[in-house]
This record gives sequence, C-alpha cells and structure tokens, in this order.
Amino acid sequence: MESYCGKDCGVCGLRETLGCPGCQEGLGRRFSGPCEIAACCREKGHEACATCGHQAGCFRYGTREETPRRELRRREEEAARQARLAERAPVLGKWLWWMFWLIVPREAAGLLTMDQVAAAFPSVGRAGLLLEGLCVLAYGFFLWKLGVVLGDYRTAALCQWAVAVLVVPRELLPEGSPLLILPNLALIALGLLRDYRTYHAHAQVLAEVDQTLADKWLRLWKYVLWVLCGMGASLILLLGGGMLGVVVLVAAALAGVALGVVEMVYLWRTAKVFREYCPPARPALPEG
Repeated sequence: MESYCGKDCGVCGLRETLGCPGCQEGLGRRFSGPCEIAACCREKGHEACATCGHQAGCFRYGTREETPRRELRRREEEAARQARLAERAPVLGKWLWWMFWLIVPREAAGLLTMDQVAAAFPSVGRAGLLLEGLCVLAYGFFLWKLGVVLGDYRTAALCQWAVAVLVVPRELLPEGSPLLILPNLALIALGLLRDYRTYHAHAQVLAEVDQTLADKWLRLWKYVLWVLCGMGASLILLLGGGMLGVVVLVAAALAGVALGVVEMVYLWRTAKVFREYCPPARPALPEG
C-alpha cells in the first residue's frame, strides 16, 4: 500500500503499533491523528507528493521517514499528560474544594470582629479573632497540601503562614505607633506574593484542561494590581485634599469587593473542573 509521500506502508515497523491502516485511510484523517503531508496533499488537490512542483525543497517531504515516530511520540506524550492529570486531579479537586468552603467561616470571622460587634459583645469579638486565626492557618495548610502538585502552592502557603506570624507583633504595637508601618508593609508584600503564586499556580494546573479559565486567573491578577494602584493613587490624592481622592478610594474599594466575588466564582469553577475530571480513553501503547 502506497502513501501520499511514496512510502510503502507494508514495510513500516510502527504500522501495527499505531494501528494505522495506511496513510490515505489512517493518519491523514483528523480522527486518526495528524499527518501534515496528507493534509497538504489534500488541501492542494494532489494524489501524492510526486505531483507537487515543490517536492524537492519541501521540509515535510524531506522528513517523511520520521512521521510515524513523531506520531508515536505524540501519543506517548499525550498518554503521559493524561496519566499526570489523572494523578493530580483528585488532589486538586479535594483541596481546592476545601479552600472554596473556607470562605464561609472566614466571612463569619469578619462579621464577628467588626468594631461594633466586638465592642458590644467582647466575648464574641474574641471568638471571631480565634476563628479568623484558624482560617488563616487553614488556608495555608490547604495551599501546602496542593504543593505536591506544584511548588508555587507551597510558596504561597509559606507566605500565608508568614502573614499569620506578622499579625501578632502588629496587634501588640500601640495604635498610631510609627513602627506599625514596618509590619504593614511586610503584610502587603507577603499578601501580594501569596496571591501572585496562587493565581499563577491555578492557571498552570488548568492550562492542560481548561485554557480559558486559566487565562481568567491570569487576568484576575492584573485586575488586582490595578485596584492596588487605584488605592495608592487615592491615598496620594487624599493627602492633597479634595473629594477626588475619596471618589477614587470608594471606586477602588468597590472594585476590590467585585474582584473578591469573581475570585470565589473562579475558585469554585476550578475545583469543579478537577472534581469532575475524567481522563478520556486512549489507545494502548506497546510495552517497552
């Protein structure tokens, strides 16, 4: 059986391995696998490369002997990718799901530690502080467990735990102390690094299953930076007086709330992707 490029399919050592019935019935068709030579011939209306006037300088034709091995490598790489995803998906689905539901106690802690609530019910305020601390530690723990999949998650976990440690000296310093600027700046820097690593880790693990959602995580990080720039600009404007600084601050705060909601939605969707992940069937590869 002759192929588009002139090779004899009957002497191909990988024909049975690839399950290829022949170029014109196998790799040349989209559902069976890619063959650039077959696609080129069909696109240009040639029955074979021999009828093409560009055959002599054609790179595809010159490397036609490697086409079966390229297809075998492609299938091996795809099999390895699917195996990697099948191993990662349960871990990602479990701990990302826990991270999503951590939002409930975290928001509850925020309500309990509000100044009005803490002033009226001191015991409730202390319970809120305890719950808030536990949420901070739990978030770091979940990120650490995800670190078996990607190192960026563990970097984010270390940043989260560093935040928990730095909160203590900040709370011990008297209100209005100039020394507060140091832990506050450190907390901002660590929070940014944590979010950067977390968002990019989400994007990396999603790249193989949902590129659209992966891109959304990367865009979300850019929006976070824009909101921070807006808050910084509002503080500068407030120092100069006038209402413009107040307007910019309110707008940046509202944008921050909106981004928080978007992050929750993305986190839920990311967890759902891996909880429902089912590897597609693939052709068996030869042993050895």
